Amino acid sequence: MKLLRYGNVGEERPGIVDVEGRLRDLSGASGDITGATLTPESLEKLQTDYVDLLLLHFPVTILRKKTWQAAEEILAAGGAKTIGVSNYTIRHLEEMKDDPLLRPGPWGGNHAMWIAGHLTVVEGRLQQMLHGTPNPVHQWKPLFDWGSEPVDDLAVYPPFEEVVQKFKELRGQTHAFLDEFGEEGLDRPTKCQPPGFSGFDTAGAAILIIAGHACGHLGGLTVVRAAAGKQRLFNPSEELRAF
Repeated sequence: MKLLRYGNVGEERPGIVDVEGRLRDLSGASGDITGATLTPESLEKLQTDYVDLLLLHFPVTILRKKTWQAAEEILAAGGAKTIGVSNYTIRHLEEMKDDPLLRPGPWGGNHAMWIAGHLTVVEGRLQQMLHGTPNPVHQWKPLFDWGSEPVDDLAVYPPFEEVVQKFKELRGQTHAFLDEFGEEGLDRPTKCQPPGFSGFDTAGAAILIIAGHACGHLGGLTVVRAAAGKQRLFNPSEELRAF
């Protein structure tokens, strides 16, 4: 199961995605989701021993380290199988167009070019599962798919702006699917699933997994942005600092 907050910005509610990929509202059983939500006592109320995925909702700079440390404690205690971040967006990726091959540090890591391409190939795979059609960016798989490694030669890759634009196009197709079929469409069976993987049986489950996957890589992008000297994503006012 995956624990999350969902809804319009400022009106988020606690929820959980069950083993069948269905979103369940937890407003009647839980307050807002915090670290305390995953204490043994709270998990008992949710009738589970752990959640599969815990995502930090928003990258507030002044709280990010403390919140991540709390998530790590939950992970270590077995309250969650996986932790990650959300609300880093494609806009933050686009800002790396002037230095797409910059690595997070001397130890290596994924640069923005590979992150953009990887997200695009995986979003294409989602279209393959939803519609039963070939991955529209199949030709990029050797560069960006699972098993590939980032390289430092820009000539190897297609233009950065082209890759980002293709991701936007494919994500738009996902939104169009949701607009066409609505909430009931989340229970539609997918046309195909990745061999050897489980959890992609319904459209809702596949979309949720791919969205969570993107959140993880966009979270990693924050390290690349810092290495590039980009402006912080959130700069609190003096009033906020004093609050």
